[in-house]
Amino acid sequence: MITDDLKVLPLSTSNSVELLNKLGVKDVSVLGDKIVTVGKVEVLSRSTQAFIAKMKPLTDLFLLKNVD
Repeated sequence: MITDDLKVLPLSTSNSVELLNKLGVKDVSVLGDKIVTVGKVEVLSRSTQAFIAKMKPLTDLFLLKNVD
């Protein structure tokens, strides 16, 4: 699991629960999943855009439709 502050953690129940608590999620029924497929060029390009715009590295990078 990679968090928004770019920490890499083992995918485990305890880490998942801890992250949900940190994010203030009270009702897990509102959660969903999203599969994101990206290539190296897109990651580098979008990472640069996120850095320049001072975005949250992962949330804004992959959940916003357009960062241009």
